Amino acid sequence: MHIVIKRVYEDRLIMGSKKWFLIFGLLAVVCIFTGCVERYSTDKVKDVVWEAVPAEEAPPQVQKLIQKSLTEYFRMTYADDNARYLLIGYGAQPTDGYSIEVEACYRSENAIIVNTLLKGPAGREHISRQESYPYLIMKIAPGDLPVVFQ
Repeated sequence: MHIVIKRVYEDRLIMGSKKWFLIFGLLAVVCIFTGCVERYSTDKVKDVVWEAVPAEEAPPQVQKLIQKSLTEYFRMTYADDNARYLLIGYGAQPTDGYSIEVEACYRSENAIIVNTLLKGPAGREHISRQESYPYLIMKIAPGDLPVVFQ
């Protein structure tokens, strides 16, 4: 009888420790995944002054990044001592005549928010059937805030 009671007690301890291990494991996973996601405010504090930079006037490193990523959808930043460059590309498009419209570029409490839109060719434009790769290089003042592309 003593052996049977001891065995039942040991089984309960093992099952109880497995349950607690599972609970703590799930809790750890939840904490890790929610801790890894940074939350950025999208409430506008002020507009960010920017200018479009032609590719030939961009730093050589920016030109290389653009050429390397041209056929794919991309969002990147590059910074040097004088400025930050926001690189936005929409990948291969079936024809020419596409453009990128900047709907918003502003500073929030903890980020730079950039919202762009790919615009198709206007109906009355002469459109060639040649594939195009629309991209935009935006130049802003240097800074430490992360850039959030929307």
